[in-house]
Amino acid sequence: MVGLSAKADRHVVAGDPADNALAVYHFQQDRLVAIDTINRPADHMLGRKMIAAGYGPDEADIVAGRVNQAFKTRMSETGPDGPQRVA
Repeated sequence: MVGLSAKADRHVVAGDPADNALAVYHFQQDRLVAIDTINRPADHMLGRKMIAAGYGPDEADIVAGRVNQAFKTRMSETGPDGPQRVA
């Protein structure tokens, strides 16, 4: 578990419970507030980074399994200190 999901009002599931491996992304409005994972350690570690960065993935990226790539793309565009200016 990463973050606190008590105030979440929307939940998106990645993975398949039948495979005994899934992640539940919890949002409060559009803000990612927590991720619960079962047998998905990469999602757990990525969740820590996303919550710390204030990043909330799109539902389509979660369902399609593109969260890692979307987060890397966003961080390369903005950097850890916010948007980068291109001269």
